[in-house]
Amino acid sequence: MIAEKPSAREAQQRSLHDDRADAVRYAVLQRIAPAIRHDMVVNLQPIGMIYELMEHRVATRREDMGALQESTAKMSRFAKAALASCVDGVTWLERDPAALVPFAEGVGESVAMLGRTFGFMGFTLVNRVGGTACAVSRDALRHTLTSALLAAIDTAPCPSDVILASEVGAHDLALSLDVVARPGQRVLQPFLENYRRLDWDDVEAVATTESVGFAHHGEGATLFFHPREQQEAGSLF
Repeated sequence: MIAEKPSAREAQQRSLHDDRADAVRYAVLQRIAPAIRHDMVVNLQPIGMIYELMEHRVATRREDMGALQESTAKMSRFAKAALASCVDGVTWLERDPAALVPFAEGVGESVAMLGRTFGFMGFTLVNRVGGTACAVSRDALRHTLTSALLAAIDTAPCPSDVILASEVGAHDLALSLDVVARPGQRVLQPFLENYRRLDWDDVEAVATTESVGFAHHGEGATLFFHPREQQEAGSLF
């Protein structure tokens, strides 16, 4: 059976979704840039401190070989961690459609990245996603989840708890974001407002281009991912 070609209207709608999704991805990167920068440099700072201590010991002729070996080992560990963080930071900029990530690990990555900053704004991220043998597209999870988390706080009328939970279905992996308001409190300094705010239509545009199901409900939403076996993800790392 020959598949029907999309109509001109469908093609136009798809093009509009693609353009909007690209704009949203750019906005997300602008909003999370401080968090990415922090993760990239956090392991570099101790290296300079350890080097200064070693230089002082050598200058004052306090050559304790055991202490020097320990310091060089620490520098090596921090350098490897810094390299890994920098490489991971670049993957947010350079898409890789083939890259997979264990579902719970991918969710935890985004929660860890945004959780600290959300706390400064009066929001709390609650991660109730359990372990699963499934993996999903890394790009799809990162971009849809991060945009959804930003939309959740951008559309919330007051500080809230953003609760993440998952459910494994017969054909998909559902990730729900429920926003539980804490009335009577005001949003604190908007650290993440270094670029435009996002709404749920923005999230839907990204989800559509990433082949992720999307359903908006109340103050939250549910994302539906296509799961893959974890051993398949491991073969790509």
